[in-house]
Amino acid sequence: MSQDAHAAIEPSDQRSSPAWQWAFDGVLAILVVAGLVAFGASGVPSLRQRAGADAYTITSLRLVDRPAWMDDELLRPLARNLKDNIELGGVSHDSLELARTLLERSGWFDRVWQLSLEEGALIIRADYATPCALVETGGREWLVGSRGQRLPRDYAPSTGPKMVRVRGVGAAPPEMAGDAWEGEPVAAALRTIALMESRPWFPQVARLDVSDLEGEGLVIETTHGTRFRWGSTAVEPTPGQLPPAQRIAVLDMLNSQVGSLDRTGYDEIDLTLDITLGRRNHRGALAAAD
Repeated sequence: MSQDAHAAIEPSDQRSSPAWQWAFDGVLAILVVAGLVAFGASGVPSLRQRAGADAYTITSLRLVDRPAWMDDELLRPLARNLKDNIELGGVSHDSLELARTLLERSGWFDRVWQLSLEEGALIIRADYATPCALVETGGREWLVGSRGQRLPRDYAPSTGPKMVRVRGVGAAPPEMAGDAWEGEPVAAALRTIALMESRPWFPQVARLDVSDLEGEGLVIETTHGTRFRWGSTAVEPTPGQLPPAQRIAVLDMLNSQVGSLDRTGYDEIDLTLDITLGRRNHRGALAAAD
């Protein structure tokens, strides 16, 4: 779900001003020129002749198709970063490129591809990052995007938003937001999420355990503690294991038959074999799932 966000700039009333009002004090003016100079070819070329850093009044800022989750509070750290890093004393090619680079390097944007002016509004058109999961490591929950990049938000344990947690990642978080996590575990978890996120039972998935990818493989844990051994996360089918589409079909069937992945009567179910095996609640032996 996305929205064309439009925020008015009201310098005379601090209480009603949006989070982006800081931009009116300097950074926004630089971004205006960036829109006219660095992005003129893809923006509105005629504005290059009639607008300058202080020859055009900006009354609002719009992020076209801004996702609903990207609120002003979330963007405040980015605002401070831009204000601290752009020299307000003048505009150069380097400073204009820095404006775009800082937006893209923030982690919240995959690409900033157009800045333009329309009737007093600064319009930013961009491809936005997509938050997909929280990586549990180092005593924190780190927000990760669909490309495996660390997004600039982390939380104390169990305080993050309602999203799938990824457990068992050995690599430390990337130092810079926007950089991808090293190694296979996060990428493997995201591939699995992409396969499951459209299924009606996906909200029941609480955690993916990637601590033993080379052995048991990935394990799915539901909100009430049922474990499903997913196995290999390889793109190509692994010899001896069901293809991912068939594993999804088993979960579809279980959810349809009993109404919930937690009502199967099993603590653990193996999805990798032609015959689905499960360990019944409070029993140690394996039995064929009904």
